[in-house]
Amino acid sequence: MRCEGCQANLEQYGVRDKWRCPTCASVVIASGELETELGDLGIGLSDHLDTVRLAATARACPTCDAGMNQLNIDGVVIERCPNDHTLWFDAGELGKIRAALSADSDSVLVRLWDRWLHDKP
Repeated sequence: MRCEGCQANLEQYGVRDKWRCPTCASVVIASGELETELGDLGIGLSDHLDTVRLAATARACPTCDAGMNQLNIDGVVIERCPNDHTLWFDAGELGKIRAALSADSDSVLVRLWDRWLHDKP
């Protein structure tokens, strides 16, 4: 599998469905790994989302080659495949989400993410 951004070969984390680009530090995570990575938020991201509300992006899914959709939550932009729900995190994005989740469940990022995923007011 190749990095969509810099075309380097992605390196897999052991036997997990998670890959990292050694050049640009992007991370690709298959939907089955999201709960391990992000807990309840990961479960929400692996669920079906109404892709009509998502902006299209030029990035192709590294696993199925479908055009990915863009999620922009409080300045953290990630791409998600509408077919297999694989997620693409540019360098530092996964860390920002993890930090927000572990620091404070009431953070702006967590509230917006939760509202966006679950249509909560």
